[in-house]
Amino acid sequence: MVTWLDVALDGPASLVCPSMAQLQVLGALAAAPEAVLAVGQEHFVTWLAGRTASEIAASVKAEHGLCTAELDSPWKISLLLLCGEDPVGIQRIVSGERWPQRRTVYTSGWVLRSHQGIGIGGAARKAVLDFAFTSCGAEAARTHVLVDNLPSRRISERLGYRVIREKAFVEDGYELVEIVYELRPG
Repeated sequence: MVTWLDVALDGPASLVCPSMAQLQVLGALAAAPEAVLAVGQEHFVTWLAGRTASEIAASVKAEHGLCTAELDSPWKISLLLLCGEDPVGIQRIVSGERWPQRRTVYTSGWVLRSHQGIGIGGAARKAVLDFAFTSCGAEAARTHVLVDNLPSRRISERLGYRVIREKAFVEDGYELVEIVYELRPG
């Protein structure tokens, strides 16, 4: 069994197992107009698009952190990103469906706009990747990014992910193109 404690990142940021109170605060912050994404970009994060403030807050609360995992079966860890004492985002890592036979993990996350562009989102992703490769024995990490979500693409590319495929689809009336990135250790 793996137990998550605090993971210190560069500067005042850290990843922690969230309390319900912290998730309530983050949910309320994320529910404010344009708190996570600018108008017109909500489709980057599907839980934002077309949702009311109360629905957004409830969604963040429902995505509480699972801070322990049995690594011999599929698992998911959702951590709270703090800047100082303030909750500013979520970072997730999920094992693939056929874990541990196929040792692939998937990463996702988001950061409030007030804390974007300062490197803490990339540092959070790097921390969970380090955990996946060194502690879990992952052989690959994947992430899915919409083609027009340039900040997320830049983070993936800076961390060394490579494009393995693109796919087009329609979701909630949007015609979207998604890039699937993969990273292997070493």
